[in-house]
Amino acid sequence: MCVDRAFRGAQVGTATRLLGTLLAWAERHAVRELFLGTTAQFLAAHRFYEKHGFAEIDQSALPPAFPIMRVDTKFFHRAVGLKITDGGLDNPRVQALLAHHFHIARAQTAAGSAHALDLGELQSPAIRFWTAWDGDRVVGVGALKRLSHSHGEIKSMHTADSHRRRGVASAMLRHIIAVARRMGLSRLSLETGSWPYFDPACELYKRHGFLECAPFGDYVPDPNSVFMTLALGGDA
Repeated sequence: MCVDRAFRGAQVGTATRLLGTLLAWAERHAVRELFLGTTAQFLAAHRFYEKHGFAEIDQSALPPAFPIMRVDTKFFHRAVGLKITDGGLDNPRVQALLAHHFHIARAQTAAGSAHALDLGELQSPAIRFWTAWDGDRVVGVGALKRLSHSHGEIKSMHTADSHRRRGVASAMLRHIIAVARRMGLSRLSLETGSWPYFDPACELYKRHGFLECAPFGDYVPDPNSVFMTLALGGDA
């Protein structure tokens, strides 16, 4: 996307209108996700895209067919028709989706092996929490728990049944990874179930570069759990 210098700036709004047209077209044609590449020097463009809901992602998270230009060194992603916001634990609709996630996670896990957090646990100051919205409908949640100055854990990833396979989980995961990098974390880890119900979650994490690992933090070896980790760079 390129705008002539004479038509740049917030007062003119050309780039905002152009991007709005592109997003509207994508939504009408059922495009689920948008990716873009740009150069590291275009800081104003980076701020513009982030202001409009794009999150910076690693090159490894791009679709295999993405055409990378020689000058591209920064990459961004946004789910179409989706808005990710900070917080929301006091919203009854969010609480209902979390209660459903908590119930399903417990029901699909062996007794003593469930690690889903309830509403009270998610209110810990060590946890950041996000909600994904499609209009006025909450369609996904996700959280990041800080384990140390360099290590974080992904928690409470859940997508509403009505929006499965529509890019919600990918968008939330990319958002969490981007925030973790801005926080200065060098590693993200997670625990999920080993039962067939959790297979799609494991595949999602693998597509975004997570690898299976040993138990971390306070976890212990458990045949009902799968542990995964992603190095973000720096000291792990």
